[in-house]
Amino acid sequence: EIIQYGLAVDPGNLLLVGKIGKTAIIGMPGCARSPKLNGFDWVLQLLMADIPVVKEELAEMGAGGVLMEIASRPLPRALAKSVNKREKKIMGVILAAGNSTRMGGDNKLLKNIDGAPLIRNTTIEMLKSDIDTCSIVLGYQSDKVANVIKDLDLNLILNPNWEEGQSSSLKAAINTLDSTHSDLLIMLGDLPGINSSHINRIIEDHLLTNNRKSKITIPSFKGQKGNPAIWGKSFFHDLSNLEGDVGERALFSEHPAAINILEMDDPWVVRDADTPEDFENFLYHEK
Repeated sequence: EIIQYGLAVDPGNLLLVGKIGKTAIIGMPGCARSPKLNGFDWVLQLLMADIPVVKEELAEMGAGGVLMEIASRPLPRALAKSVNKREKKIMGVILAAGNSTRMGGDNKLLKNIDGAPLIRNTTIEMLKSDIDTCSIVLGYQSDKVANVIKDLDLNLILNPNWEEGQSSSLKAAINTLDSTHSDLLIMLGDLPGINSSHINRIIEDHLLTNNRKSKITIPSFKGQKGNPAIWGKSFFHDLSNLEGDVGERALFSEHPAAINILEMDDPWVVRDADTPEDFENFLYHEK
């Protein structure tokens, strides 16, 4: 028996409600996969609460044409929000503790790009962005890396366990967070093409998400997830519990509904500089 096909709610207007005997049946619309609240969620809540799902109840859900924000519909209403007013702080952390094993003996963070070490350029772009505080995690050749950024205004975090992998640097960074920090932007030190405008776009998009403390905002280029990513406070515990030579990406598959993808038209969000060839490619494209 079909009780109703369609809701006066979008997203959710292609939902089917019916039953076979006493068993409730829901024909799920495409929006059922979305992490954002939609008509499917409302109907499911009614069923779980043993509230009869009848035409009259469904009619009461009519939203009068007011549409919630969804990924396929850009943010015309959300743009009216002020992204500059925020009660909690976004901390930016640069992970710069590794030993550049694929660089052939050189510390890639100290290689010059446009007359300055890569890590200095990265740090300057972070400080020019809209993050509230900035830290950098050091490990391998920490004294040399610290020397090229010693005049910049950021917090230095020493990771004595850097040889255990990137997870140890994440743990060191999260241990410095306090109750004033609501979000963590994780920047890799070897992303030569990332500048403050990229970072600001990611911050702006993250601030416009609902319940941002439970969201992970990730830039993407042609479907490939990139960097830097912003993690809401709900994930600080998971990040600090990572073990071994794994980074934040290991958690992406565990929280698919929390991921907020920001599609960008710049390939540098997915390109790092791990090898001498990577550096040559960057310098060639920059010229």
